[in-house]
Amino acid sequence: MSDEDAQRHAAFVYEGERRFIYAARRDGARGLVLLPEGAAEDRRAPTKRGLMCPVPGCPMPDLTTVDRSRAGRRDGYRHLAKGVDHGAERMHHVLAKGLLARWARWAMPGATAIEEHPSNETRERIADVMVTLPDGPQFALEVQYSALSVEAWRERHESYRRNGIVDVWLFGHAGAQSRWRDGVMYLNATQREIAASGAPVLWINPLTEEVAYATSRAWSPVRATILAQEEGELRVVPLAQWRLLEDGMFTRELVELRDATLAHLAREAAAAARRAAEEAARQAARDQIEVARERDHEAWLASSERAAAMAVLGEWPAWLAGEDPIGTRVSGERWRWFLWSEVIRPIARDERVRSNDLLAQLVTRFGDAVGLATPDAPGGSLRAAVIAMLGAMQRPSLVSRHEQKRRGAKRFWFARGSVREPLTPEQRAEVMRRASELGTGRADGGSKTSSTDYRRGPGSLAGGSWRWLPAMPPAPLPPRPPGPGERACARCALPVAAFLVDQGLRTHPVCSR
Repeated sequence: MSDEDAQRHAAFVYEGERRFIYAARRDGARGLVLLPEGAAEDRRAPTKRGLMCPVPGCPMPDLTTVDRSRAGRRDGYRHLAKGVDHGAERMHHVLAKGLLARWARWAMPGATAIEEHPSNETRERIADVMVTLPDGPQFALEVQYSALSVEAWRERHESYRRNGIVDVWLFGHAGAQSRWRDGVMYLNATQREIAASGAPVLWINPLTEEVAYATSRAWSPVRATILAQEEGELRVVPLAQWRLLEDGMFTRELVELRDATLAHLAREAAAAARRAAEEAARQAARDQIEVARERDHEAWLASSERAAAMAVLGEWPAWLAGEDPIGTRVSGERWRWFLWSEVIRPIARDERVRSNDLLAQLVTRFGDAVGLATPDAPGGSLRAAVIAMLGAMQRPSLVSRHEQKRRGAKRFWFARGSVREPLTPEQRAEVMRRASELGTGRADGGSKTSSTDYRRGPGSLAGGSWRWLPAMPPAPLPPRPPGPGERACARCALPVAAFLVDQGLRTHPVCSR
């Protein structure tokens, strides 16, 4: 922005002197009287006789004129009594109404411009200046220096439109409605509401007799200068260049900007509608996937495969549960049980468990029902769910997690754990009971017994310190009859899996430790 524009902006938005150049007639005739530049001496006597303060209800309305030509400033009216101060915003509001009424009668030949005029017979609204053109159209010019909520503006706007009146809003150059900084005017909520309709947001300065608007750049889908929607550079135009058109108050350039703005808003609305339709389609696809996954889960709950899994586990463990990944139409319990029973369980101890291999097995087993993952490029949300499952399997020692830091980067991997089969709820309860008995014996001064944990390796954490758990009895639980291809373990009497029997084992590997 050039220095000249900056100075012009500053002169427009700064409050300046609290002088006024319009006065009201003592006889009550409509319209304010403008004091011409350099006419203070000639108009002083007529002013004292026939004019008064334009502010309604002024307690000391007598006026005189002041010649400021020697100071290089404009002549103006002044109260005869000292200490009268109506406040800048109120005075600016009165002056702006008088200026607009005088401008409308000059700019639109044959038009009538009446201040404080009702919008209809019921006086639903009182316009600051009501302009009626010779061919009938009416315009309500509203000057707004004080704060105005979005709801209040909508109510007044809709009221005028119901009565066939075009409302034009001119916000004050100073005070609550002017947020100018470094050449940029920032629109408040009410002004943004007006801008969103495609109408220009206007500001008026009655002292400089100028009206301004703000513009910005639209960058998508095409570059164009449009009326500011949030913030923009201020453009100050003399009031003499403005005219009333069928849908508002415009200059020649502003008409082109209005058209460009409406085209931009239409493109934005179309793009928003397209994005909404795309999101609705994506949501419908997500809903279909969720319905398919729920149906698969219901079928899984009623399946013999889950019944067999529950016979082994006793209850569904936390490490086989978790959130369903995006795009997966398979029950989470189903694919997690598949990974454990058919992929992870046969892996040898300390052998690496790779997430890529697990994902490839899922794709091979369930196809595109597990989402967008492929054996060559496994998907992100499914991979995250698989890694979360492996992380949960650390607690029962089914897998172990390893970390390594090289060149400042940390990497981790999983390996097959020491426990081949998870404990059933009954077995866990027995272990906890014996650990509690051991802790009680310690408290009573009992001796330490070194043994190995049933099915769990050499030791276990109990009571906040490392303790050795006692050996379990040969058959702590009522054994179920061995199934086809199985045989009873010689140590614990529980069934030994068929693939172990095929290898010539007569006991569980963990029972023989």
